[in-house]
Amino acid sequence: MATQDSTQDYQDYQDAPLEPGADDGTPDFEADADSAPAPGSAHTHSPHAVQRVTWAELFFDLVFVFAVTQVAHAVSVGDGWPDVGRSLLLFVPFWWTWVGCTIVFNGLVVSATARHLLLLAVAGAAFVMSISVPDAYGNRGVLFGAAYCGTRLLLVLAMHIRGLFRGRLNPYTVGLLTGPAWLLAGLAPEGVRQWIWLALAVLELSVPIVLGHRLDYMQFDAAHLPERFGLFI
Repeated sequence: MATQDSTQDYQDYQDAPLEPGADDGTPDFEADADSAPAPGSAHTHSPHAVQRVTWAELFFDLVFVFAVTQVAHAVSVGDGWPDVGRSLLLFVPFWWTWVGCTIVFNGLVVSATARHLLLLAVAGAAFVMSISVPDAYGNRGVLFGAAYCGTRLLLVLAMHIRGLFRGRLNPYTVGLLTGPAWLLAGLAPEGVRQWIWLALAVLELSVPIVLGHRLDYMQFDAAHLPERFGLFI
């Protein structure tokens, strides 16, 4: 008798209408699809996926090792502190490009081919900057500025692919202003060029301090960043 009553109670429960907002225990695939992160967004990168350093990143680092040696050589042959300061000033664009690229590509979810092509494009522009260092304050000022402008535009493109900061001022979109300014300064006379580049370098070093909080919600691969910085050092 007790078994029949239990069976009847269960049947009544199954037939009873659900209250609004009640959970019937079945998975809601439409809701899951709506709540899924958009491809390329800051939340696309799975926290369980480990991002490893690729051959393209190692090649990228080699280009910047060459850049550092170029700047170091310019410092060593400088005639006095003014020349040393002007040579060190050229290191700022390389620093911004390497660090900015490392941060942007951490968690960038695209195909391996697209990732490598974009990274190699930045490396190519950085190589042009490197070979321009010895005469950056002379006839290669425009070439140096144009190559650096290219790296800034490529970094903005990478941020756009990640779906971050669209339409917002941030440390990367500022490059849309400073990049062309470095190029135009290459057309200025040598005595003027160095002061324009100095002002732009100070601006670019200050922007992450002022607008760096807009990076707070970005997700990073905690294992990939230390590996990148460790390999470069």
